[in-house]
Amino acid sequence: MERDDPPERKLDKLAALLAPASPEDGALLAELLSLPTEGRFPPLQLMPQRKKEKTFVSLEGFLFGATKRN
Repeated sequence: MERDDPPERKLDKLAALLAPASPEDGALLAELLSLPTEGRFPPLQLMPQRKKEKTFVSLEGFLFGATKRN
């Protein structure tokens, strides 16, 4: 992602990077990156501790998947 990319372009890049991740993973990581989701991902109705746990699981899955691809 580039600093000058508009939010929609950043979300496109995030979705491409995460493919084939779940919409919830996209929502969690977009929120972590402070990207407005503009209705692209489902709203997260999670308690803060649960959101933190799910974010770590999502990041772990992404990193594990990235190591398998390379």
